[in-house]
Amino acid sequence: MGQVLLEAVGGHRVEKSLLVAEQVVRRGFSVGVSGRYLKQWEPDRFSKVITKIQAAPVRRPQAGSSSVKPRRLDRRLTVETIAELVAAYEAGTSTPELCKRYELSKGGVLKLLGEAGVTMRKQPMTDEQTEMAVKLYGEGRSLQAIGDQLGKAKSSVREVLLAQGVRMRPSTR
Repeated sequence: MGQVLLEAVGGHRVEKSLLVAEQVVRRGFSVGVSGRYLKQWEPDRFSKVITKIQAAPVRRPQAGSSSVKPRRLDRRLTVETIAELVAAYEAGTSTPELCKRYELSKGGVLKLLGEAGVTMRKQPMTDEQTEMAVKLYGEGRSLQAIGDQLGKAKSSVREVLLAQGVRMRPSTR
């Protein structure tokens, strides 16, 4: 019984545990929990704990809840989806576009492409994009804002600006 009560006190909403705990309180027993929680609970104090447990929000989502997504990419995406992503990249779609389309980070897309054995291509900025980046940076825009506008990573924008001889401003962080 101590283990059942420990689960209830630990924050898990287990209806059976609460029913057992309420029965213990009604009968006036003192309840001891082993280990570092060893303490004799008085019935009125224990009923306050039960009330707090019942009022507490559920900490863990229920089984089958759609709000929990697996973290591993190979579990989150089907084999067909990964094959589509690889085919789109090989057809010329940029990695930022794939990130948006599949709601993945750039690192996640690159990992999937690497695991599929795809040879990575470097998509340099065009002369027009380079001129625009230099102009926008000179106007005070951030690397991130320029990258967002041009559809490139901020690191790519930084590389191009340095290659053009643009002096970088100090970081605002």
